[in-house]
Amino acid sequence: MAFLVVDYLNKHFNEMMDYSFTAKMEEKLDKIAL
Repeated sequence: MAFLVVDYLNKHFNEMMDYSFTAKMEEKLDKIAL
């Protein structure tokens, strides 16, 4: 089941599943929180 979910997310939300995207998003959110 988990593999199906990951495959679906990779197919439809590829940018959000990219590690560099999530790392950049985390940095931006950290700046907002300060």
